[in-house]
Amino acid sequence: MDNTEKTIKSVILKEVSRKPWLQYSVYMLLGVIRQLQGLMSTRKIGSVSQSPFVFIIGSGRSGNTLLRRLLMEYGDIYIPPESYVLPSEVISHLNACALSWPDRVDLTLAKIEFHPEFPTFEIDTLREFSIQAKEYSKENQQVGTLIVELYKWLAVKKGCSSVWVGDKTPLNTMHLGLLKGLIPNAVYIYIERDGVDVCFSYIESGIYREITEAANRWVSSRKAWQSFKKSISEDSFIEIQYEALVSNHEKVISNILDKLNIPKRDEILTVSGVEMGDVLMRKHHVNVQNSPTMKSVGKGRASLSPEDKLILQRIIGNELIKAGYDSLV
Repeated sequence: MDNTEKTIKSVILKEVSRKPWLQYSVYMLLGVIRQLQGLMSTRKIGSVSQSPFVFIIGSGRSGNTLLRRLLMEYGDIYIPPESYVLPSEVISHLNACALSWPDRVDLTLAKIEFHPEFPTFEIDTLREFSIQAKEYSKENQQVGTLIVELYKWLAVKKGCSSVWVGDKTPLNTMHLGLLKGLIPNAVYIYIERDGVDVCFSYIESGIYREITEAANRWVSSRKAWQSFKKSISEDSFIEIQYEALVSNHEKVISNILDKLNIPKRDEILTVSGVEMGDVLMRKHHVNVQNSPTMKSVGKGRASLSPEDKLILQRIIGNELIKAGYDSLV
């Protein structure tokens, strides 16, 4: 908004302040004008920041949290607890294109701070960061940049000054197109695990009650990634398997860091559940604190009933073969 427009608006609002009977109608009209301006604006939500950012994606129960821990131990990177809200952030801002930058900051941070999982971040409030963010120069006023800078701010709060930051929220796998619009220069780590073990783990952890729900989640996650990766360059992602990670984690992590150019730490850290926030608060993450082990590999195939295996074969059988895992029949 230029100075002339600000002056005109100030005069109008001053006059309206003296005529209460006009206020509702005038503000409604100004709202419509702002919406039209927003629709015609070239302002985008995608980050222009060159700060490196990585998304860990894949179906839940695939070793995502273990991968997060190991990356922070071996690589100079900070990844906070699961956020759950990034896709909805994109949708909200696409639907609210006329908001001013301070309002966008409030909307973005409120969705994070008011989410039920916010206590896992172990930060009382984002108010301090909000005050800083509202002062961004115009060229940096994108929601994607706001998210990247927020994660870097969280890293500092946790005593970590890493240039690299990232996000590990399995549900993001179902919204990759939105994430690409939010942070266009992001890179991706896709982790895959035997779908039979994934489904068994979903049921055992209580996340899903029905085997069909778990099976459909694994298939949907895999298909979403297979489709999305065709739209990005090969140097912007790496695919790994859970089974390889737990059998030789040092080699797998080294390959990831080399492929994505994530700096290696001079000394390997020991990252505990305390530093990871949600690990100690969520029962289904408890094993993440242990050293990588092969003991869960094949557990689903050994434990599921014949009836459940028949259900899984019908839903995930074809994708199992495509992923390189043995069929159930």
